Amino acid sequence: MHEKKPDETEAPFFATQTPFRKDLRRRLARLRERLHPRTLWWTFLDRLESSAAFRFKLYVTVAVLGSAVIGSAWYFPLWRENRAVRVARQWLDAGKLEQAEAAVNLALQVAADRPEAWDLAADFARAVRRPQAALTFSRQAAVLSPEDAARHLNRAGDALALNRLEEAETSLNMALGLAPASSARAERLAGEIARQRGDLTAAYRHFQAAIRIGGVRPESEIPLGLVLAASSTLAERPLGIALLEKWAGDAGWGVEALRPLLETAVAAPDPVRMRRWADALLAHPRRESSDLFNSLLALGRADANRYATALAAEQQAAGSDPVRVTELISWLAGMGRGAEAIRWARTLPATVTEAPPVAVALGDALRLAGDWPGLLELSGQGDWERLDFMRLAYQALAARQLGDNPRYTLLWQSLADAARRRGGQGAFLAGVVYSWGWKEEAVGLWEIAAEQPGLAVNALGALARHYQMQRDAEGLHRTFSKLNEIRSTEPTVVNNYAYLSALMGRIDPRAEEALRGFREVEPANLDYRSTAAFLLLQNDQPREALALLEPVAAQAGESSGRAFTYGLVLAANGRRAEARVVLAKVDRAKLTLREEQMLDAALNR
Repeated sequence: MHEKKPDETEAPFFATQTPFRKDLRRRLARLRERLHPRTLWWTFLDRLESSAAFRFKLYVTVAVLGSAVIGSAWYFPLWRENRAVRVARQWLDAGKLEQAEAAVNLALQVAADRPEAWDLAADFARAVRRPQAALTFSRQAAVLSPEDAARHLNRAGDALALNRLEEAETSLNMALGLAPASSARAERLAGEIARQRGDLTAAYRHFQAAIRIGGVRPESEIPLGLVLAASSTLAERPLGIALLEKWAGDAGWGVEALRPLLETAVAAPDPVRMRRWADALLAHPRRESSDLFNSLLALGRADANRYATALAAEQQAAGSDPVRVTELISWLAGMGRGAEAIRWARTLPATVTEAPPVAVALGDALRLAGDWPGLLELSGQGDWERLDFMRLAYQALAARQLGDNPRYTLLWQSLADAARRRGGQGAFLAGVVYSWGWKEEAVGLWEIAAEQPGLAVNALGALARHYQMQRDAEGLHRTFSKLNEIRSTEPTVVNNYAYLSALMGRIDPRAEEALRGFREVEPANLDYRSTAAFLLLQNDQPREALALLEPVAAQAGESSGRAFTYGLVLAANGRRAEARVVLAKVDRAKLTLREEQMLDAALNR
C-alpha cells in the first residue's frame, strides 16, 4: 500500500473556503466594526440625540456617580476617624492597655482636631497613672471644645491631681459658667480644692452638696470623711472615721478609705487599728507600692511578729522579679533595716542580685549597713551594663573605706575620665557621691559636666546650691560668672551675677548695663532695685543707694536679701539705729561668710 503524498498546492485548513467559515469571518468583521471606538462614539451620539429616555438615564447616572465620588471623599476620612476613636475606646474599656495605647496613638494621628481623641488619650493616661500627660490631653480637649462643661471638669480634676489649684479652680469656674446648675462632680471638685487649701468649712459644705445632688456615693462620702476626721472639733472626728470605715471594704473605693484610716491609726498611735487597717490594705487588690510600705511600717511599730510574717509573704511574692525585689530592698535599707535586706538578698539567685536594678539597690543597702567587704565583693562581679559606672563607684567607696587608697585613686580617676566622655553619667554620679559626703569629688564631676553642652546649666545649678550651702561667695561668683556667659539674657542670672560681682569687689560693667535694662522693663521689681543699690554702695555711692531704696523702705524688710542691702545702705549713711532694726530681720544662715562679715562690720560701725 502506497502512502499518499500531500498536495503542495492544497489550501491550509483555516483557509478552506466553506460556507460556515465564510459566515464566521463576516460576523467577526462586523463585530470589530461595531466595537471600534469611533463607531461606539457615533452610536452614543446618535442615541443621545434621538432618545430622551436615554438622555434622562445618562444624566441620572452621572449625577449619582458624581455624588458618590464627592461623598466618598468626605465620608471616608470621617469614617476613619470615627472607627479609630471607637476601636480605641473599646480596647480601653476592655482594660487591654497595650492594644489601647496603639489605638489611642492612631486616633490622635487621624483625628487630632476632635476632642473625643484627646478625651481618650486623657483616659488612657489616667489608667496608666501618668497625671501630667492626663492634664496635657484633657487641657487640649477643653481647648477644642470650649463650650463643653464636662471637659472643663475633666481638666479641673487632672489639675487637682497635680496640686495645681489655680488651674483647677479656673477650669471649674469655666464649667460652672457653661452649666450654672451645679453637679455632684463639680461640688466634689470644689470641695477638694477647698480641702487642699485648708478651708475645711467650705470643703464640708461642698461635699455635703455633692451627696445631696448625687446621692450617697463613695466618691463623695470618702472625702467628706477626710474633712471630718481632720476637724478641730473633737466630736466630728469619730463621724469622719465612721464614714471612712463604711467604705473600707469596697472593692473599688476601699483603698481610698483605708489609706487615711491607717494614717490616723499611726498618728494616734493605735496598735490594734494599725494592725487592722494595715492587713486590710495589704490584702486590697488595688493597693500600690506606697501602700505596701506604709502597711509594713505600721506593722513594724504595732506588732513585730505580724510585721515579720507580712514581710516574708511579700518577699515570697516578689520572687525573682527585679522591680519588686529592688523596691523592697530599697525600702528596707531606707528604714534602717538594711541587714534584713542583705540577708534576704543572699537567698536570691546570683543572676538577680548581680545585675541592675537589684545590684544597685543592694549596693546601697550594703553601704548604709557599713558592710564594706560585702560591697567590695558585690561590686567586683557581675555585669551592670549601662550602670557599670555605679559598680566602679561602689568599688571605689569600699576600697576607700577599707584603706586601699591606691585602688580607690585608680578607680576614681577612671570614673573622672569616663565623665569627660559621657557627661550625663558624670553628672548623675556627682549627685550620688555628694549624698555620700564626697563633696570635693562631686564638685569635680559637676565642673566637668559644666564644660559640656546640654549639661552645663544643670551642673552649674548644682554647683550654685553647693556653694550656697557652704556659704562660699567666691564659689558662687565663679559659678554665676559661667552661668552669665550661657544665659546672659536671663534676668535672674544676670541679677545674681551682678550682685555677686559687686560683693567680690569686681563690678562687671556689662552686667551693670544689663541690669539697668531689666529695671527699665520692670521698674517695680524690688530685687533689681536692691541689686542696683548694692552696686552703688560698693562703688562708694551710699547716698545714691539710699535714694534708690528710700521710696520702697516699707517693703525692704520683706525678704532677707533686701533687708541685708537696705541695712548696709542705712549704716553707710550714718543711720545706725535704723540699720540695726533692719539687719535684725536678716537670716544669717542664708548669707555667705563674706556677707556675714559685712553685716557684722555694719553693726559695729
